[in-house]
Amino acid sequence: MRHLALAAHVTENTGKGAARKLRQNNQLPAIFYGPATDSIMLTVDYPELTRITNQGKGENIILDLQITSDHGEETRKAMLKELMVDPVNGAYLHADFGASPATVAWLGKQLLGTGFSIRYHSFDIHLNTLAYRDPLRRRKLEDADLVIAVHEDGLGHLKNTAPGAAHDKFEMIRICVVFKPEPGPKKISEPPLVLAAGNLVPAKGFDVLVRAVGELEKRGVDVRLRILGEGPERPRLETLIDEHEIGGRTEMPGYYKHNKLAGHLAGALALVVPARITASGLREGLPTVIAESWLSGTPVIASPIGGIPEVVIDGETGLLFPAEDSDALAGCIKRLVDDKTLRDVLADAGRARADELFSPEKNVQKLVDRIKSRTRYTGAG
Repeated sequence: MRHLALAAHVTENTGKGAARKLRQNNQLPAIFYGPATDSIMLTVDYPELTRITNQGKGENIILDLQITSDHGEETRKAMLKELMVDPVNGAYLHADFGASPATVAWLGKQLLGTGFSIRYHSFDIHLNTLAYRDPLRRRKLEDADLVIAVHEDGLGHLKNTAPGAAHDKFEMIRICVVFKPEPGPKKISEPPLVLAAGNLVPAKGFDVLVRAVGELEKRGVDVRLRILGEGPERPRLETLIDEHEIGGRTEMPGYYKHNKLAGHLAGALALVVPARITASGLREGLPTVIAESWLSGTPVIASPIGGIPEVVIDGETGLLFPAEDSDALAGCIKRLVDDKTLRDVLADAGRARADELFSPEKNVQKLVDRIKSRTRYTGAG
């Protein structure tokens, strides 16, 4: 049977029945292919995991490798067809995200001799938590056949994290964005709607946006604010909204389904990405919502954090303002309120930029070509 793992995550519940059967047949470590989910489960007994990593708890850990769906169903199928390998004669693993998926792929190399690659995005590059202080992080970067980041800023950080790794295996390949905007011509709502979307966490900088709208309120500029998402910053944001007396023009509807985002973007004046670098070093990478906004014909206003300035060119494909500067952000919003020609220019250029940089067909093919050229099967030792 032919198979491939395109992504992975650690789970304690998935596939326990299959793992139990493998244990009964004394087949650990082993690979189990699940055709119903297009997944491979690599089950590793605790002593073996401890020997490899010098850490871990529990009697058995099930590592469930699953195909990512972030490229869209048709593109995912195309990748599978292109990358099929014979599990008897060879296998390789591509981990989408650098935390537990990369650990699973790294374990596959240690246990089964597979080649593997990793694709990093944003928080998996900069997140300063226990998971990322793990000594395996550098080893994963050094042992991988191919390390991909979706922006140059992250690529540089990864190279600095593993200075002993061969730098020619590090490569930047943009994410693939599949997004269907609302049909028909764009019509901005009245009063103009300023939109933001994401987890309500400090790195998103939504408090800067609230302050900017508060400043516009003082200047008599009539706009509405809608922040989509949920998270621990909600109480702080609600307090700021009250302090700036903009509760009557601000919405925070909470968690949103991704398939509803197009409807929110359709009537928006602009999407704002007021990102910041937190005290722990956490920051945005390259938010997908930027490309989605462009594909909707909605201009983008953003701070130049992470990979954002690589794609948002000030005055050409969007407007940039200094991180943390709510007055400058207020000025950018007012420019778009006052200048329809600028809105149209930024919308057209943004749409072209999204087609150029985030094409699923181009980026998937590039990813496939690089995986095929760099990864290899070495045979289990």
